[in-house]
Amino acid sequence: MVAIQEALPIDPAAPPAAATPGARKHRTLKAYAALSPFLVLYGVLIVIPTLGLLVKSVSTNDSADLEILNPSLLAHTTFTLVNYQALFTQSDNVQTIVTTIVIALIAVALTVIIGTPISYQLAVDRARLTGTTSWVLSLPIYMPTIVIAYALVLLFGPNGILNAATSALDLPTWNISYTTIAVVLGTVYVLVPLYVRMLTASFGKVPADLMDASKSLGAGELRTLLKVVLPVVRPTMLAAVILDFAFAVGMVEIALIVGGGPLNVPYLPVDILQRSTTFSPDIPLTASMAVVLVVIALIGQVLVGRLNKEASSIAAR
Repeated sequence: MVAIQEALPIDPAAPPAAATPGARKHRTLKAYAALSPFLVLYGVLIVIPTLGLLVKSVSTNDSADLEILNPSLLAHTTFTLVNYQALFTQSDNVQTIVTTIVIALIAVALTVIIGTPISYQLAVDRARLTGTTSWVLSLPIYMPTIVIAYALVLLFGPNGILNAATSALDLPTWNISYTTIAVVLGTVYVLVPLYVRMLTASFGKVPADLMDASKSLGAGELRTLLKVVLPVVRPTMLAAVILDFAFAVGMVEIALIVGGGPLNVPYLPVDILQRSTTFSPDIPLTASMAVVLVVIALIGQVLVGRLNKEASSIAAR
């Protein structure tokens, strides 16, 4: 006699059975197989040129050939740190690096001062006007940077809108086009929307009852922002600052068009562009300049990754 066991009822609310290690491994292999064309493309377009740039920066081969793709050339390559020595000791190169970092730091500081209260207000006020304000502030993100740079030239020029307004009010005119001030202001114009976009989302995740409790205890709006809200959003705020700095040091269009080129405002990306388009570019030295920007980007990526983890842990509490 065959015993028939009664089937157990299926609970629709029960969680699905956990996949076996073999099934998970199979799905992982399928996923990487599907992604393989994109991974190969990424390696060809990003990894190989970056490694080639690094090798070029410590070589003496003043040619556009990548040593890592030419075994015979790589075998006869002399490796040296003379390019980095020239980059960090020659006065012109040092001035370019220092000016680039100072402009980026000032622009980021102004971005924080301007963008933090805007982000907070956009997060706490959900009115229709706030949506319009957010749309206007985000517009520079979607506009080509070269268009923004040209518009700023028209604004800052001797006959631009700024001087037209000051002349109408019988005030002194400002001719700041092709100056460091113009590059700083142009950089701030581009950075503020990026900063506001990141910080507004973080402000929006701060519990409303936390801010209400602070205000009920007698703290004003500014004190609540400084003492209650900013400590919560600090990781995201620092991440936004780092991303803006990394973006600022590579903003070639603003520095080239608004700053008027390296003769007026020395800027590292502009110097790289100029050397790349001359007949005697000194490719190894130019590669070492580019590596400096790559290192800044990599350091920024590592720091932002850690700050994002910290922000996630704070949100989970």
